Amino acid sequence: MNSSKSISKVIKKVPASVNRSQPQAAREHYKLLALKELQTSPSNPRRRIKEKTIESLAESIRTQGVLEPLIVRAAGKKYEIVCGERRYRAAKIAALRVVPCLVRKLSDEQVLDIQIHENLHREDVHPMDEAYGYKFLKEKLGCNVSELAIRVGKPEGYVLNRLKLNLLIKEAQKDIDEEHLPLIYALEIAKYSPEIQKLLYDEAYRKEGKYEKGNYVLVPVKGQTVPLKAFIEWINTNVHRRLSLAPFDPKATNLRSDGLACTKCPDRTGAAVSLFEPNQIGKKDACLNPACYLQKLEKHVQVRRLELAEIRKVEASEVPIIRSFCYQDGEGFLGTESARVIGATRGGNVRNCKFAISGIDIEPDNYGRTVQVCLKTSGCKTHWPDPKVSSNGNSPKGKSLEEEAAERLEA
Repeated sequence: MNSSKSISKVIKKVPASVNRSQPQAAREHYKLLALKELQTSPSNPRRRIKEKTIESLAESIRTQGVLEPLIVRAAGKKYEIVCGERRYRAAKIAALRVVPCLVRKLSDEQVLDIQIHENLHREDVHPMDEAYGYKFLKEKLGCNVSELAIRVGKPEGYVLNRLKLNLLIKEAQKDIDEEHLPLIYALEIAKYSPEIQKLLYDEAYRKEGKYEKGNYVLVPVKGQTVPLKAFIEWINTNVHRRLSLAPFDPKATNLRSDGLACTKCPDRTGAAVSLFEPNQIGKKDACLNPACYLQKLEKHVQVRRLELAEIRKVEASEVPIIRSFCYQDGEGFLGTESARVIGATRGGNVRNCKFAISGIDIEPDNYGRTVQVCLKTSGCKTHWPDPKVSSNGNSPKGKSLEEEAAERLEA
């Protein structure tokens, strides 16, 4: 490889603002340096280098030497390796005493720029190294994601996804390092809060049953992920809450103590366009904070109950809370044994009646919806007919109610 051409490529990649201090010839010179004079750079974003590639490079160096000089800068009595740590490590294995170097006068910002462009543009760079490198550069330069994306020559969404990997729970980061968890799954998991990440991390792997301490449990099998399509569907069903389908108004400001409306909340797909597919924005804008969503549902039921009570001019306790798919009454709600939901496909009756009043359904898949209800205590014969009593007051078998009661007592 032509070393001068290789180095010139690196220099050209550095923004003009970085190279404006003085001409190149006055800032660098070629020098053979002893390995003991060199030290690795603390700002090098590449943290993971496969030992097999180092050994292979060492074998090449034994026969051909170091063909491309390392880029270094003075650091006290030693020299800091700006680019070429793999060659440095391979040269140590190959038992070389000196290596060719280009000594340059570089500021910390210039070093960062060169290292980012040299290391993070490689095809074999580890995604966690990219994540660390972008985070380090972003903090060091004090820039935002858009500015960083321009700086490193990558799409904003790509950079944002890599930055999110820094927020992965430790278990997931470890599995990426050990190649148990594919990157595409890790990128999906990294979009969410640590609490949700733990759920997604567990769902990403296939399960196998085994006995532990006498109990049969399902244990994730590392390295064996569920199909990606099934994983995404699980997220859409169990994590995303489509705001257009919410029983409450996403613009409402009275469902949280701080008054934050869903449409202004950062924890939604519409607020993170770069992380989610375009078809998830707008009508498919979804909440990414299930805990907050559930709290809003509960608050909505309270608020809506007060509103319905005000309309009817009654106490809030007189507005029925029902479960449309539960027969028996429960604590704080009525089942279908006591309330008929008019128009419901289950537990209800399509016929209207003059006794119908507004209530609130808390069945999980219909939670918070306002429904029309006919109560058993209303005396409505349309929804609450007595099957044992005919029009003449006798039972279907021609016996009076008193006669049937006496027969049951004798039995």
